[in-house]
Amino acid sequence: WRGIGYQAGVRYEHTWFVGELTNTGETFNYIYPKSLKEIDKVLFPAIYLSKKIKDKHEFQMNYSRKIGRPGFMQLIPFIMYADRQSVQIGNPVLGPEFINLGEVNYSFTGNKGSLLTSVYARQTLFSITPVVFTSEIDPEILISSYVNGRDKLDIGWETTIKRSITKWLDFTTNANVFYTKVSLEQGGKLVNNEGFSWNIKGMLSVKATKRLNFQWNGNYEAPRIIPQGKVNPIWFMDFSCSYIFNKKFSASATLSDAFNTKQYGTIFLTDNFTQRSVRRWESRYFRVNLTWKFGEPDVSIFRRRSGGRREPGSGGTEMEM
Repeated sequence: WRGIGYQAGVRYEHTWFVGELTNTGETFNYIYPKSLKEIDKVLFPAIYLSKKIKDKHEFQMNYSRKIGRPGFMQLIPFIMYADRQSVQIGNPVLGPEFINLGEVNYSFTGNKGSLLTSVYARQTLFSITPVVFTSEIDPEILISSYVNGRDKLDIGWETTIKRSITKWLDFTTNANVFYTKVSLEQGGKLVNNEGFSWNIKGMLSVKATKRLNFQWNGNYEAPRIIPQGKVNPIWFMDFSCSYIFNKKFSASATLSDAFNTKQYGTIFLTDNFTQRSVRRWESRYFRVNLTWKFGEPDVSIFRRRSGGRREPGSGGTEMEM
């Protein structure tokens, strides 16, 4: 339309979740919609506008509404012991969060590289938030769980640069700077927290020969804001190489978390206690893959799925999930 490309749609999504404790018969659920008053919880519109200037420049404006559902481990109402003073328990009445996302993008595509820069704002209603509180039975025991917060706002700027330095050397970097404001109502008291954070990713690819390739990936995520404190910084590096024997047979080797630094942690600061925790999901490992291709791939399936959109700022604000 007058040189502006557009794509728009709306999705209706009915939600029905029911859980039951078989030993007690206790049930818990959330069901949308129960009435017309909850129509905002089942409709998810989206609109994407784009304007190309010559062949190398493009501007985009996007808006979409999304739903984020709690994970299994966030729901199960069973006690998991970390140590004598700290336990974790899921919240069976935890409901979904609803996300309003808007962004303005600019992309440039050149002969030896490309640039994509975005300014975005994301409002999350009933945001799924980690919390820590003292046990009613023993105040020296801290309980970690999840609740639906009141709201969360992320405003940020993200830029991705891809560059072919030479015929055998490619470089990609991504930087994301964002401001977070989050609020949580707990025990009749409103808890607010806000602050800036950032993360950066880099990838270096070396084509040693036509068959042999090396790749380095690095990632750093600065401390992030949560209602009762912050998430610890994370950094790690991965190294990999691949070799193509022929059109059907290839091999690859990967050293994940080369310096064994990938660990996750939180700091909770309240009027009654301070808790610092560190955990690992997996340690450094080395993996070898052998791939044999047979038949012809159906590339049309990828074209049908190409309508998916990139989630801006995902490297920073989604890690707490």
